[in-house]
Amino acid sequence: MKVSWEEVILMPRNKARNVAPVDKKTKRASVRRLLGYVFKYYPIQFVVVVVCIILVTASSVAGSYFTGTIMVNKYLNPALQPGGVMDWKGFNIAITTLACIYIAGIIASFFYNYLMAFIAQGVQKKIRDELYSHMQILPVSYFDTRSQGDIMSVYTNDVDALREMLARSLPQVVSSVMTMFVCLIFMLFTDLLFTAIVICFALIIFFITKFVAKRSSKNFIAQQIELGKTNGYIEEMVSGQKVVKVFNYEKRNIEGFDQHNEELYQDSVRANRFSNILMPIVNQLGNLQYVLLAFIGAIAIINGVTGYNLTGTYVIEIGTIVSFLMFSKSFVQPIGQVSNN
Repeated sequence: MKVSWEEVILMPRNKARNVAPVDKKTKRASVRRLLGYVFKYYPIQFVVVVVCIILVTASSVAGSYFTGTIMVNKYLNPALQPGGVMDWKGFNIAITTLACIYIAGIIASFFYNYLMAFIAQGVQKKIRDELYSHMQILPVSYFDTRSQGDIMSVYTNDVDALREMLARSLPQVVSSVMTMFVCLIFMLFTDLLFTAIVICFALIIFFITKFVAKRSSKNFIAQQIELGKTNGYIEEMVSGQKVVKVFNYEKRNIEGFDQHNEELYQDSVRANRFSNILMPIVNQLGNLQYVLLAFIGAIAIINGVTGYNLTGTYVIEIGTIVSFLMFSKSFVQPIGQVSNN
């Protein structure tokens, strides 16, 4: 049985736990609906955000290229050769240029995070307004089958999860995809063999993250459902505290809360168990790739091996390896970040 996220939110929480996982088509439709709010109410701000993300990505990748290919190969490496002289004027200009590149990235990062916070809060308000207006036309039967705390959980926890996606996850995903794309272009123009190694590690990381994320997402849904049930139980018991006292219901009240709290604990553990191991796995595979590239690069430099890229052949130098090591980190880490989000 396929259900939409709206149906999951609107159905009683004790029934929602037993539904089948939401299919990919429904997930994509839900994301499109959420983005519809952004394009409807904040189109200009979102365009500025995308431009700023592009600037951040470009400054990061360009800085990696500039550090190795320009600063090391053009200035530091020649100066270290026998009889070499340091071109301090050109080196200072290169340092200043690199600093300007990173400063531009910092400024762009500040603006897009600031704007996304503004957009996310605005969309959150619009969704809550529509939820409240829709609630006014719901039949009495809807409120008979749901606790007040469960309904309140939709307004607070569920809507806040959507805000978190817009404010943090969406920019991170866009930035990660752009970073991988730009890094791939730079890597292809740097060295084809090293690029092939990075892509192989990226595929391994992709399949691992897909495996972990698939098992983590369904548990996060169960966690959100159980959170609503727990909130509903607390709201009912607190508002009915006088009745609890009159009928000496305190012990059963505590037992009921312990049961809900234990189920929420178990769901949260299962959800975060997978998600918390994701980034350490990605980081360690990235470190292994880093060491492998450095090892192969060192052998190539010592033996004067000729490298190949999209422009033809070239002599592998230290600066080239330095840039590629930075590219490899920038290319692999976004895979884990996207899956984690």
